[in-house]
Amino acid sequence: MEALGLKANMSTDPGLMKALLCQFKLDDFEAESKVMRQFFEAVTQKPQPLDSFFEVTKKGLMTKQPAVLDFLEEALSRGWLVPFDHSKTAVHVAFIFEALTAAMANNNSFLIDIQDHFLKKRGDYGLKTNSALHTFWKIRKLTGSSFDGLKTVSVDPGITYFRFRRAQGGKILKKDFVKMLYQAGQITFLDYKLLCSDARRHVGHVHAALITNIYEAGTVEYKEGVSEALAAHALCEEAYKHPHPQRFSSGSVLPEQSSAAFYTSLLDPKNTYPTTDFDSEWIALYHSWNSAFVLNEFDDLPFLLPKLYIPSVVDAKPENYLFTRVIALWLAINLFLFRRLDGVQLVKGPDEKKEMASLWRDINKKYAVDLSKNKTHVSRRQFQKSFKENFSHPLFHLIQLALKI
Repeated sequence: MEALGLKANMSTDPGLMKALLCQFKLDDFEAESKVMRQFFEAVTQKPQPLDSFFEVTKKGLMTKQPAVLDFLEEALSRGWLVPFDHSKTAVHVAFIFEALTAAMANNNSFLIDIQDHFLKKRGDYGLKTNSALHTFWKIRKLTGSSFDGLKTVSVDPGITYFRFRRAQGGKILKKDFVKMLYQAGQITFLDYKLLCSDARRHVGHVHAALITNIYEAGTVEYKEGVSEALAAHALCEEAYKHPHPQRFSSGSVLPEQSSAAFYTSLLDPKNTYPTTDFDSEWIALYHSWNSAFVLNEFDDLPFLLPKLYIPSVVDAKPENYLFTRVIALWLAINLFLFRRLDGVQLVKGPDEKKEMASLWRDINKKYAVDLSKNKTHVSRRQFQKSFKENFSHPLFHLIQLALKI
């Protein structure tokens, strides 16, 4: 924190909060949740202390993210972590992400509120929000990027899935109900496909979507160097060989070491949420691998990386990690999308970002081999063999994975 020019006892800037909420399209958002109405009012009127926010984040990193710590230690020794113009902005973005993620995870009505609001805002740009295909092509036309549209429509169904399953108390949705939603234009075809898979009790559909998403990013890494995708391969292999079915539970979804009054105000014993019992070693590698991928592939890092380093994600209980991670990702994608649609100039990454990402990947490879040995129980030779088989024809293998969703 000192290297980045941050102080543990710093507070938020109400002016910066107002500006960021405008970029988030939340400046005119009228939340039904009293807790969140109070949050928006408080952060835009007076400074909020960040000490407890930083403390939980620090504890989460120290107890759950060994590969990230290894990278930070190396980055410090090489002088890569220095104060930059947007370090304060990144902290404020993270603070907003955390409040929204925690509220959405603990109150499905608020998740519905936010999703409906963002879809309405997309409509203001001419996007037909009940059509994934139109959304993709319109975003591609407006921003000039296929990735912007692809990432938007690929993550949307996850939030829709959470929305309707939680509204039903976690019960499997009936196919006739899903069909009615689609015919009424309330969900897209991709939403329909995901929810129909659920209605058929296809318990592996969520798993298959996760593996496909990881492998898709792995193919991008593979193009840059054969060994760059080793971590993605280890994650896919462990998830494939030891699937963890998603279940729904009742209660709260909070960082393990949370203590702030804000979290207490969110508690709702009637809350229903999905759980996935991935091992902490798998989660740590997934988190570190994704961090290195984002660093290497994108600009606008002060608006994209914070989603990975908020308390509800970095200090999540293992069974809650994927749930809060998807919510935070969806929020980041919408913020990134609105910035792109508004023509805001993206923040360029550090000059050494390629070298930083390369080092981080090298660290991740070590943990990938350990995961393969300790959890997947395959030898180094078998691991290398399966890696070559899966990436010998990446496009073909990606299509095979996609068909399993």
